[in-house]
Amino acid sequence: MALDFADLGEQSVKNIERPVHVFGWPKTAKGSSGSQNVQPATSGRPSIAVLPFDNMSGQSNQEAFVDGLTEDIITALSRVRWYDVKARNSTFAHKGSSPDVRQVGKNLDAGYILEGSVRTGGQSVRITAQLIETESGNHVWADRFDRALDDEFAVQDEIAQRVSSILGERVWQDIAKHIGQKQEKDYTAYDYAYSAIGMLHRLEPDEVAIARERFLTALELDPDVYTCHLGLGFCHLVEALYLGDFSGAAIDQAHEHALKLLEVAPEDAQTHRLLSRTYWAKDMRAESWQSVQRALRLNPNDGDIIANRGVYHLFVGEFDEAHLWIDKVLELHDETPHTVDIMHHWKSMASFGSEDYRGALAQLGQISGLRFLKALFQAIAYARLEDLAQARAGIATVLEMRPNLRLSNLGFWQSFRRESDRKHFRDALLNAGLPE
Repeated sequence: MALDFADLGEQSVKNIERPVHVFGWPKTAKGSSGSQNVQPATSGRPSIAVLPFDNMSGQSNQEAFVDGLTEDIITALSRVRWYDVKARNSTFAHKGSSPDVRQVGKNLDAGYILEGSVRTGGQSVRITAQLIETESGNHVWADRFDRALDDEFAVQDEIAQRVSSILGERVWQDIAKHIGQKQEKDYTAYDYAYSAIGMLHRLEPDEVAIARERFLTALELDPDVYTCHLGLGFCHLVEALYLGDFSGAAIDQAHEHALKLLEVAPEDAQTHRLLSRTYWAKDMRAESWQSVQRALRLNPNDGDIIANRGVYHLFVGEFDEAHLWIDKVLELHDETPHTVDIMHHWKSMASFGSEDYRGALAQLGQISGLRFLKALFQAIAYARLEDLAQARAGIATVLEMRPNLRLSNLGFWQSFRRESDRKHFRDALLNAGLPE
């Protein structure tokens, strides 16, 4: 056939140890000479290479522990669906060396490098890790973990899960910062998806709508960006719970995306997180609890998954238990603004549910964004404190952003299991001035 193929060289492929020689047949265009100019298309999918951690103890008998930790981190990161993780055989070639991470990034075609060290002393271990963006050489994140070495496998598992959980948020936040420097016509599927994540996390009505469209655009460009189904599922849930679309259609759409995720990523904890929420919205409470537990078994140190259990306890009416689980997330993600804001939002609901209205306002006061949700929940707390001027001001802000919002189509208060909790929130919304 009179076709040109681009030799893309040997590439590391997930779940295959040896590199695979890849040839591409991208879109072609006629050049001035009449020959075809082949330009390989790029997906924009980010990638991470985990370099072998350094054994700083000087003890050869610690090599197995250090290598095992590196391998466990690679495995844990590979469960995250938003980026590629370079295979072990590619990165372990750098073991024992001190390479220039920018050059390693070019050699491995990796946008991010994770490197670190392990130092032992007696029955204690100190593990350091740092994430570097390879194009600039800038540090994106660094941390240190001190642990007792009474169970080496438990330490490896915990650190691997903590690091993968933290990087899951750090990577998309770092990428999202740079997307704004592009023109939208140049966006890849992953640019659309990553920009949508940031918009969804802000939970503002207009931005949730744009996020939904961007997730759909990403899927049109690349159907393999299937974690867009996670984003779309939560877009519909946010619209049902907070934005006045508490209808069977919105919940059904969210559940359809959850089932699609289950089809393509059945062992991803995020799949079961979304399923637990859509099952709850469909009043399938036993299935919801099973999904909460399944997600935690799959990834027990992921902040989203931990928070998901807290949210389950919140809507069951177990407010003290909800606080305990959400506090765990704040310990894990104390420097990630989006997560911190959302956790304080959930804690404000738990405080309100237990009739600690000033505590609810204190939690809301720690939120730096989430203007819509903050105004809504401040309004109901002030209504319970009989400060109707502040309550009405909050509802005015809410209706300015979402004019058609009504008590009847607002889903969060209708999602509580106990009638007493539903009445508690419903009466406060009415007293604050939200139209029925």
